[in-house]
Amino acid sequence: MDPRIKAQIAEEEGRIRTMADGIPFNIWMVGPDGSQKFVNRTYREFFGVVDEDVLGNQWQMLVHPDDLKDYTDEFLACVRERHPFHAEARVKRADGEWRWVESFGNPQFSKTGKFLGYIGTSPDITERKKTEQALRESEERFRLFMDNSPTIAWMKDEQGRHVYLSKTYEQRFGIRMEDWLGKTDAELWPAATAESFRKNDLVVLSSDHPIDVIEETKNPDGSICYWLDSKFTFRNAAGERFVAGIGLDITGRKQAEAALQDARTALERERNLLRTIMDGAKNSHLAYLDRDFKFVHVNEAFAATCGYTPEGLIGINHFDLYPHTENEVIFASVRDTGIAMEFHDKPFSFPDQPERGVTYWDWTLTPVKDNEGSVVGLVLASFETTARVRAEEALRASEVRYRRLVETASEGIWQIDLDLRTIDVNERLASMLGYSKKEMVGHHIQEFTTPDEMVSVGKRIENRKKGLSESYETLLIRKDGSTLSVWVSASPLRDAQENIIGSFAMFTDISERKRAEEALRRSEERLSMAINSAGLCTWDVDLVTGKAVVSDNHFEMLGYPLTSDRIMTFEMWERRVHPDDLPRVLEAMDNARLERSFYAPQYRIIRGDNREIRWMEDFGRFVYNEPDDAQRLMGVTLDITERKEAEIRLRHAEEDLNRAQAVAKAGSWRLDLKRNQLQWSDEAYRIFGLPKTTPMVYESFLAAVHPEDRGFVNRKWEAAIKGEPYDVEHRILVDGTVKWVHELAQIEVDERGELAAGFGTVQDITERKQAEQQLNEYKNLLETKVQERTSQLEVALAELQTVNEGLKKQIAIRQKIEQSLKKRELELNAQTINLEEANTALKILLKRREADKVEIEDKVLSNMNELVIPYLEKLQKGKLTDKQQAYLNILKSNIDDIISPFAHSLSSKFLKLTPTEIQVTNLIKQGKTTKAIAEIMNLGLSTIYFHRDNIRIKVGIKNKKANLRTYLLTIK
Repeated sequence: MDPRIKAQIAEEEGRIRTMADGIPFNIWMVGPDGSQKFVNRTYREFFGVVDEDVLGNQWQMLVHPDDLKDYTDEFLACVRERHPFHAEARVKRADGEWRWVESFGNPQFSKTGKFLGYIGTSPDITERKKTEQALRESEERFRLFMDNSPTIAWMKDEQGRHVYLSKTYEQRFGIRMEDWLGKTDAELWPAATAESFRKNDLVVLSSDHPIDVIEETKNPDGSICYWLDSKFTFRNAAGERFVAGIGLDITGRKQAEAALQDARTALERERNLLRTIMDGAKNSHLAYLDRDFKFVHVNEAFAATCGYTPEGLIGINHFDLYPHTENEVIFASVRDTGIAMEFHDKPFSFPDQPERGVTYWDWTLTPVKDNEGSVVGLVLASFETTARVRAEEALRASEVRYRRLVETASEGIWQIDLDLRTIDVNERLASMLGYSKKEMVGHHIQEFTTPDEMVSVGKRIENRKKGLSESYETLLIRKDGSTLSVWVSASPLRDAQENIIGSFAMFTDISERKRAEEALRRSEERLSMAINSAGLCTWDVDLVTGKAVVSDNHFEMLGYPLTSDRIMTFEMWERRVHPDDLPRVLEAMDNARLERSFYAPQYRIIRGDNREIRWMEDFGRFVYNEPDDAQRLMGVTLDITERKEAEIRLRHAEEDLNRAQAVAKAGSWRLDLKRNQLQWSDEAYRIFGLPKTTPMVYESFLAAVHPEDRGFVNRKWEAAIKGEPYDVEHRILVDGTVKWVHELAQIEVDERGELAAGFGTVQDITERKQAEQQLNEYKNLLETKVQERTSQLEVALAELQTVNEGLKKQIAIRQKIEQSLKKRELELNAQTINLEEANTALKILLKRREADKVEIEDKVLSNMNELVIPYLEKLQKGKLTDKQQAYLNILKSNIDDIISPFAHSLSSKFLKLTPTEIQVTNLIKQGKTTKAIAEIMNLGLSTIYFHRDNIRIKVGIKNKKANLRTYLLTIK
């Protein structure tokens, strides 16, 4: 070969190698047989090797054992077929960390077509992998949240076609998401329901603001269900607009509101309210007994646990059924003293049900007194606690098993107090250090710790006092003076009151691992770093001329036609950089040049051919002739558009999840059971009233629970870890204020089947609890009113019986009829005066209630005619005794007196209205606007418009040009 040509080739190869060494990516070359021939400086630095360590096939030692076979098989197959090579694998970096790389290799051929081998790169894609994993985890958290949330959720496009349904939606309506996707409400729901849904969707789309609206559907069984739906719009990464909704089942709340309304108006109900309440107490065992301890009434739960029907127990003496001397003395004491008694976990055995064994009960015995304070009966309320008592016994057995587990554990266990003195160790730890347990208990930790490690012991014990757990590596001193390398997992040690009293730690002997790591570190010092160039653009800029030698794909990346000399000017590159990013990129270039640092900016480009915007990341170094004279800038460009889009999707997913939780007032949480690390969503922090940056563990959550509920919540969580469902309602304290929350959770296991974490949701149900409390207060008020009214009826009956006796005597003494009639006339006059006085008192009472008359008069008429009179008529048709007939006549007479003031000309029309429509009518007559009525009644505007239309229909002015308020005021 001509020496000049040989020298030119050598010079070109040297230039190529110099350029490759200046590129901050792993670059490698292999021959036709697949053996490695060259790696650049970045490759050697990345892996910590020299050329001799990786040439040939020795590079395989860098690949993770689990990935080696697939990676090697793919590479050799490409070598045989002369195809481009592409694969991903984990490799060990110089610092010992396993990193993901994506390898690309292009086959090289001579001008005659001879196969020369491969040139390739292996860029580090670990961060991209982490981003993809984070996105998957975020999507999984969103799925878990929606699947465990008590709400239902859905998404539709602008045309109303369904694109998503939550798992709870499918379960609630017994459907499959794939059957609904792409269909509109008109194809899936009855016409009226679909029209209402679409109307509300269009309101959200037109205003682009979220709304809360009450909507109705039918359950699979045909019953009506009410939903508080929160609807809002959002856009995906492509800019497409969707309307989404989260629905909360408020049927129970609507029913509670209806029950509350009925409670306010149903003041004339009879004593059967007590029977209804007792039968409705499904979990409590209730019984009413007379003074002789005979059953007068029992609810279904009490009768069922005794093996009877409620009717079968009536009249039976409690102690004839269940003889028990001690309990009979207690019953007699309550009856005779009138003082209630309460017991907890009291054992009891059913003599007629021996298979149940010993059962345990919480029960109270309360006296029932008449108006004079005499005890007329007893109320027995009991609740079975057998399951809890047995669970506590199981817990004690579990503690025994725990001690056995500690002593047989393969890892050392050490418990110390806050003064760093040993409380307890297991045999394994004592053996690891060459001591007996007795030789270690009571001794200071300093006796077993190297002086250097004692410096950090104080900081670690302070972390325990703060309730923090941590893991770390340390050295211990054995009894023979040698050191032992251990891995420590430490957490706070608490007493029964959750006070921190020390530290609990588990120790793993890692001496062998440390020796292996040291040997590996020495071996890795001989490894080199490599770069994967597939998908990358290389460039070498001459800073004097402004021209750059670039790879072919650099022209394609920027949207330029490929030039024959592969030369690109600096100005050509500047024209493609996004104008908003160019100043920042040039500043980064100047800083890297002046500081002799690495040049690595991220920026956008606008392609020249299709104007597409792409994200780029540059990696380069300056080459200097003199100390301050930079001559060249060499490096590579990586297209990171997909990574940037993944980051945007991840951020949007997190924002959507937080927004959905805020709308539903339901947060999510995740508890790492191994590390005792608790992660809360933003909404969970808001519900508990804590700053979002507050570090959380299980114990700090428990501290926020109401003191009276902590034991219950802790027992439910421990049961959930053992496989039982976790579905609890409990109180929490937020800045001294009591709030109610509802929690659901699932337990997750790792790939080995071991407990890993718990995932759950928490929802603020304080408003619901307050409504239930208000309903109970109205029930108590109603019971008081019933008792008062019953007493009045009994007095009236006694007076009528007196009159009847007088009439009988007058008939018997016919010869004194004139004198008796005069006497009777005087008595009737006196009674007339009494009735007039009663009427006068009633009129005074009615005048006092005149301010409320407009609002309640139509409700009274409607409820009397719909809820009372039909039942009185049914009683009239039944077989009644004379005494019952007299009571009924008196009751009808008093009802007529009560409703007679309201029987005006409007009744015939207003009795057709529902209670809600009557209330709306009264507010219209008072001059209230539709918006004001909606706010007063806590209903949506659409609901008030619906009721106004029904009122116009029922009063006969539908489709007439008549003002509704004016028309209502003309009716007297």
